[in-house]
Amino acid sequence: VNIRKRSTIGYLKQVYEKEQEDIVVEDYLKQSFKEYTLIENRLREMELQMANDDQNLELILQKYGKLQEKYIALGGFELEEKFKKICSGFKFDNEFLKKEYNRLSGGEKTIVNLATILLKNPSILLLDEPTNHLDIETLEWLENFIKKYKGTILIVSHDRYFIDKVSTKTVLIERGKEIIFHGNYSYYLKENDLRIDREFKEYKDQQKIIAAMKKKIKQLEEFGKLAYPGGDPFFRR
Repeated sequence: VNIRKRSTIGYLKQVYEKEQEDIVVEDYLKQSFKEYTLIENRLREMELQMANDDQNLELILQKYGKLQEKYIALGGFELEEKFKKICSGFKFDNEFLKKEYNRLSGGEKTIVNLATILLKNPSILLLDEPTNHLDIETLEWLENFIKKYKGTILIVSHDRYFIDKVSTKTVLIERGKEIIFHGNYSYYLKENDLRIDREFKEYKDQQKIIAAMKKKIKQLEEFGKLAYPGGDPFFRR
């Protein structure tokens, strides 16, 4: 598997083991912000340094500016808004956010982990049956979220309607090889039928050519027997 340098991957599993420590859902979700939190803390430290160190003010300002640019590029200032948006999409109210993660059902853990992955905003999303445990309203929200997602998403799902809504490429794995169709599931169905018809026609054409060649060989053999009753003189010993 070749992955572009500096790419980040978010993987949605179907089974989640119990966490080592007790943690409420809100804190579990906000673990996605670790990198942002580290940068925020460092920016606060540098602000204190600027207030108390006039001699190195210019150097600190330069470092502060670069770190702030990185924070902006990562979308740090939109974090709180994004957190609220995703919690709203998955219907995580305040009561749910205060629940202990370890006490959630398997389905609830899967949904929380899907939300956690989306909060991390990785460049590559690997989603294994992401529609499991979602109601219709949440499913529609997820469809719209995925359509607007700026990154690569690989989805494995039994939900054909969902795939039809969100996919732009469909991969068929057949006899150990992949065939890529540049369209959604409905496009794949139509194009795959055409491909099968085309391959069957090619197969029938090949069989006709093979039959014609066999017939020609047989005719030449018969002609050879008539022309040289004792066998071809060039091959006699």
